[in-house]
Amino acid sequence: MGKFVYFTSAEKRQGHEVDLPSFLRDRGEKLLKAGREYRLASDHSITVRANRWYDHAARRGGHAISFVRQFYDKTFPEAVSILLGRDGQGIIPIAKQEPEPQEPKPFTLPKPYLTMRRMYAYLTKHRCIDRDVVTAFVQEKLLYEDDPHHNCVFVGLDENEEARHAHLRSTGSQGKVFRINVESSDIKHRCPPGCPCRCGGRTPRSCGSTGEPPASHPAAPSPSPSGR
Repeated sequence: MGKFVYFTSAEKRQGHEVDLPSFLRDRGEKLLKAGREYRLASDHSITVRANRWYDHAARRGGHAISFVRQFYDKTFPEAVSILLGRDGQGIIPIAKQEPEPQEPKPFTLPKPYLTMRRMYAYLTKHRCIDRDVVTAFVQEKLLYEDDPHHNCVFVGLDENEEARHAHLRSTGSQGKVFRINVESSDIKHRCPPGCPCRCGGRTPRSCGSTGEPPASHPAAPSPSPSGR
């Protein structure tokens, strides 16, 4: 029967989180870079990354303690002792923990502003887009001004005429241009051809452009286009 060795919960956790590439290099193992992982030169079926390992041939894997037990034929106390540096090899760095993937937020259109004065001024005066073209997009609820930043909001629809994509563009004519897609927008439903947002459709780009009014009706907010 092996000798009993006591480890605190913190020590077990520390052993569990040891960085395996650093551990293996300290023991003279040659590693081969494979994307974000490393393969053992002595056994290409085994990959390590941070404190995790996986044997692609055997289809099993785990964390640092199970790796030492499996491939160095050690008991649990021996494996933890080695990983804590009690075998005279020194303390091995703890692996940097990767953030847990977060669930994407549901797609939501930005809040509309009460009027669209700034949006109209930007598109008709600075971009030189015909007012009737802008109005056509507004009436079809494909375009509006958001609150509180006064960005242009260009809306993209799916086949059921539900809003699935929104692109924001600043209305300022000076300084750096702000443009971004609303979080969780589906790029498959980005703005339609003729949209003046320049996010992917065929866009009116010069003074006197008239473009083509959209032909679909999204379920989007309906702010008043006052200030026309």
